[in-house]
Amino acid sequence: MNKGIIIKASIILGFFGIVLGLAFGCSSIKDKNITPEISNREDVYLTVGDIEVTRQDLWEMMKITDGLSYLIQYSEEILLAQAIAGITEQEVDDEITLLTYGTLDEDLIAEIKEDPELEADYIESFESNLIILGFDPESDDDLRAFVELSIAKNKITKEYILNATEGDSLEITDTAIETYYERNTKGDICVIDVRFSSVAEANDVFDKFNLVPNYNLGFGKYFDEETPIEDRAVSEFDATNTTQLSDEEVFEEFINLYNYMNPSLDQIPTNTDFEDYCADYSDVGALNYEEATKNRVQGDPYLTYTSYLFDTLSLEEDAVRYSYTLQTAASFSVLAFKVSEEEVTAFEDLTQAELDAIVLDMVEELITDTSISIAMDTYWEDQEFEIYDPMLKLQYQFNNGVEYDNKGHETLVAKIGDTEITADQLFTYMEESLGTYYTIEIVKALSLLDSVYYTAIYGESHDFLNSDNETMIEHRGELREMKGIFSSNGYAAYGFDSSVYSWDEFLILAFGSVSEADVIRDLFIIGNLQPNLIGDSIEYEHAADYIQKVVDEYFSLNAEHILLYVDFDKDFTPDEFNDIVDELSGADLVEYQALVVAFEDLIKDKVSTDEYSFIEVVTEYNDSLVDDPENVWAEFKAYGFYIMTESLSTSESLTSLSTTNFDEDFVTALKRIYDSYVVAVENSIEDIDEFYDDRLIQSNFGLHFILATEGTGFEQPTAVYDNSTGDYSDGSGGTTVVPSESQIDLYIEIKYAEMIGEVSDLIMPTSVYTAIEAYYSPIYQAYFSTSGYSIASTNYILDNNPVFATLNADRISYLQDVLEVLYNVNFPEEFNIPE
Repeated sequence: MNKGIIIKASIILGFFGIVLGLAFGCSSIKDKNITPEISNREDVYLTVGDIEVTRQDLWEMMKITDGLSYLIQYSEEILLAQAIAGITEQEVDDEITLLTYGTLDEDLIAEIKEDPELEADYIESFESNLIILGFDPESDDDLRAFVELSIAKNKITKEYILNATEGDSLEITDTAIETYYERNTKGDICVIDVRFSSVAEANDVFDKFNLVPNYNLGFGKYFDEETPIEDRAVSEFDATNTTQLSDEEVFEEFINLYNYMNPSLDQIPTNTDFEDYCADYSDVGALNYEEATKNRVQGDPYLTYTSYLFDTLSLEEDAVRYSYTLQTAASFSVLAFKVSEEEVTAFEDLTQAELDAIVLDMVEELITDTSISIAMDTYWEDQEFEIYDPMLKLQYQFNNGVEYDNKGHETLVAKIGDTEITADQLFTYMEESLGTYYTIEIVKALSLLDSVYYTAIYGESHDFLNSDNETMIEHRGELREMKGIFSSNGYAAYGFDSSVYSWDEFLILAFGSVSEADVIRDLFIIGNLQPNLIGDSIEYEHAADYIQKVVDEYFSLNAEHILLYVDFDKDFTPDEFNDIVDELSGADLVEYQALVVAFEDLIKDKVSTDEYSFIEVVTEYNDSLVDDPENVWAEFKAYGFYIMTESLSTSESLTSLSTTNFDEDFVTALKRIYDSYVVAVENSIEDIDEFYDDRLIQSNFGLHFILATEGTGFEQPTAVYDNSTGDYSDGSGGTTVVPSESQIDLYIEIKYAEMIGEVSDLIMPTSVYTAIEAYYSPIYQAYFSTSGYSIASTNYILDNNPVFATLNADRISYLQDVLEVLYNVNFPEEFNIPE
């Protein structure tokens, strides 16, 4: 799940993160503009212990972080009210499906649903997004509200494109329609192709069949019995020894090549003509463009090869209908012969109804963020839009280059056409989605500023600009340095040009702060204090299962492997091997199992006895001929196995943490290999530079044979340490590889003191510290992430008798739901969430 979904608001933003592109707006502007106010500003929105959050507190927070984006969204809903009202339930359902699964393709969705755990992940991710954005996943009304604006934008963009006039950037011209039609409308084709694992194999096969490729832009048949074909130089093939083959003769040779290269498949009679081949062997030769390219992305070698078959090979007169030289597809060398091609209606012969259908298909592809923006611009152009709120006005100018020459308004935030948008309306609109969530950040800030932690660091004074506290003086120094850089136009490259914006406006745009005091508070002080939020919440028992799992699954290896795989669907990628094996039974299963044993014995003999490298094994396999009686790989090639090798640790060693996206069976094998490797090293008097596995590993990709070398953390860290002499702090000693509670507690004290700027006199052995870093540091770091701080603040609210002025039970329930989402996205699955 994308953890970014939960980072909705934070008072604290690192400056250099902001200037690199995270500037999100402003809070106010120091001029004589009137700032619109909400009603009942001082009414209490939330009470948490001694903390009171007013409606004004919430309004300022919401407006600072998301005010402009929600104002635009609110305005768009006004503009598109009619389109929104016309949205059907089916359209809502389709959009929800798309947002949940990332596709509307029924086949892909069916695949996802075949794996209950995978489907649960998709649904959890979608529902987590909804919850954080203030929507109830169980509410049909909320689901509709979540998607209706997006649906409406798509609909009006579609309408805009269909009505685009000449010269418009989204105009669909006749030329564009023709290009689209010819690119996407192709008749079914019938082909026969032959795949070679290497150029060397292909050339040997050509010699075997006395074939001369690229002979006068076709194929020749060598007939000189006195001089073997392999002894002839390319320039020596001519009419005295080579016959030019007709298309029909080339097709017969392709059949011969196909049969030879695929002995385990049904053999095609060599006297088969074009028509009979396409009729009788459609399962081999028939190809539909839409099916072949469905769900393929640019860079897919099969997509490139399909384009070659449909677009390059042609049955037109004087065109090339077959490969007379080897074509490269992925790691293969391929020949293809286009036997037939279904005719399609010429573009100029299409009916108007057919043209209209093509245009509708085009429109679906043309609906992008850019086209939606263009279409929405026309709605804005047709309506007068003006912003009155100074903060939002400045932000809009910064983002869009549009400046409004007004002095603000007492109640209006903006006006769209004849519709006025008041501060109360925008507050209500935002509060319904964001209100409860933003109290997390507000309470965090207020509790820290009124805490003993603040007093310990900054003293009693909250006068940030005049306090004589040393740390506060340092903060003011950092701010002065920043001001000097701004004055010298040092931030112009990031959009903050000091000749355009004043210092006060810079503070608003960069930090969402109305004064230097607010910047010191929001940027420095809260950032300094928030680690204290975590306090005593870090407990060993919450991480115990995670630590044990990391210890149990520990390995550190550099690995390369040979993969034996099948590609029966001929798309140049390994088929799903487990499914293929699961379908085997009887004699077929016995044959497969015998091949596995034979390959395992052979590969081990090659690398141990013959001292072949993996590359040498793969090269020998690929270059060998399937019918060569001396070829030890022949039976595997005849079965349909392909082979490859690759290094799996080019950038870093493989560990249980870095292989979470690997095939589960493969990772299990890595752990087993690591354990065996460790035992071998411990029992050997000589260095073991490399370690070969003792068996083949079956994964969903195929059969793997693995060579391992020691990873950067090969020697597993251990928390075992005898501290009976008292050289280190109490709690440092341990009797197991797994860090004990006392060791973890000591580590936390040392790290926490360092984080809050204190000097700790606690010390622990380097080896123990290293072990804790290996098994526990991800948990510790998660506590001090943005999400971790939000968790702490949410717990603080829930633990201190929160009382919301309205809908108290619903809002508390929402906070509990948010807390669950935050825990799930911030900590690993094995983390025991506190009750």
